[in-house]
Amino acid sequence: MTIETAEEALDVVFGTFLVNSNLASVLFDSRASHSFITDQFVAKHNLLVCPMKQSLLVSSPGKELKASQLCPGLV
Repeated sequence: MTIETAEEALDVVFGTFLVNSNLASVLFDSRASHSFITDQFVAKHNLLVCPMKQSLLVSSPGKELKASQLCPGLV
C-alpha cells in the first residue's frame, strides 16, 4: 500500500507515532488481523525478538512475506 492509497482509504490511518518510546511511521488498518514491524526498526532500536512457534505467510501488495519472530514487549 502506498501512502497515497492509505490517505484515500476510509479505514486506514497513517502517521508518525511513538512505538516503545521511539518515533515510527505507522499504518493502522482496521481490517488487519495482525500487526507487523520491520527488521530495520527492531535492529535500530535494539528490540528483543523471540522465534514464533509457527511462522506466518503474509500477503502484501507486490510479494509474500514470512514472519517468524515476535517482539514480546510489543505484543
